[in-house]
Amino acid sequence: NEQWLFHGTKADSAQDITDGVFRVDLAGSHRGTLYGKAIYLAECSSKADEYSEADEDGLCRMLLCRATLGNILVERERKPSAPELEELCRSYYHSVCGDRWAAVGTFREFVLYESSQVYPEYIVYYRHIHQTDFLQAIGSISKTGDDLEGVRKLVPHAARLAQCHPDPQVKYRISLSLGAHASTVVPALMDCLDGHEAPMRRRTAAVALGLVAGSCL
Repeated sequence: NEQWLFHGTKADSAQDITDGVFRVDLAGSHRGTLYGKAIYLAECSSKADEYSEADEDGLCRMLLCRATLGNILVERERKPSAPELEELCRSYYHSVCGDRWAAVGTFREFVLYESSQVYPEYIVYYRHIHQTDFLQAIGSISKTGDDLEGVRKLVPHAARLAQCHPDPQVKYRISLSLGAHASTVVPALMDCLDGHEAPMRRRTAAVALGLVAGSCL
């Protein structure tokens, strides 16, 4: 039962973890330990982002980890008993799914008490971009017209958000912005249909072209 899961951490801790191992004894030094001293992982990057901190350049980091979950104990209590959960994971279970979605309507967490069950495979570097700045960036690239590399990076990402963002209003605004700058957006998306691109990128581009066409009608 191996899964890919995210782990948010401070900028100076990401490299230390990947160079060594997760230090369960340091659990709680950055945030709380609702389920006890353990390694906290999330299936949603938005949850892991809550535990990340930007460095002086505004760059954030989170880890993408391989996690062996084994027999999972699903915990839905608002205030779980950490000692009891840890004891159960020393016997029959191997990990805990803190189902905060069922308890309080927020993200689920996966909790492991043994560092040997988690391997930090990748460090993901990213920056926070506000929605207004993101939409303005699409327009500014369209106006300059000479930053082809910027177009190739930004447009497919914007197209992906226009498809899968959980807020319908955000999806609508991004789709509208893509359609408004179709003269720049469409060639960039056509480039993504090239056979050398990753399959997900090609599928995203194909759907995005349909969205742009619909917004231009």
